[in-house]
Amino acid sequence: MIANGQNEAARNLIEQLSGVYPGRLYIELQRHGMPVEEQTETAFLDLAYALDLPIVATNDVLFEHEGFYEAQDALTCIADGTYVTQQNRRRTTREHRFKSAKEMRLLFADLPEAVDNTLV
Repeated sequence: MIANGQNEAARNLIEQLSGVYPGRLYIELQRHGMPVEEQTETAFLDLAYALDLPIVATNDVLFEHEGFYEAQDALTCIADGTYVTQQNRRRTTREHRFKSAKEMRLLFADLPEAVDNTLV
């Protein structure tokens, strides 16, 4: 919703979910270098702080280490019926690799509470 500019609808949904799951709802942040993540992070943080919800730093792991990126990219294309040479297709980044707690702390150094809430 936020990626589509529907911030008010997102807020309403989050408020509703917060009522259903009191004390158990978190706002998730990811940093893989994807434009949509960069474009929406501020809005997610604003919602979290406005609604007094904790934030968590997560990593969408698709492969073990950077060396597997090309293979994962090819598998994504096979699954979607696309080609790696196509411009308009689903993409990931090399940052979708497994990261250690130390790497996550560095990545979210500006939001240490997000990592603290993740590593509980």
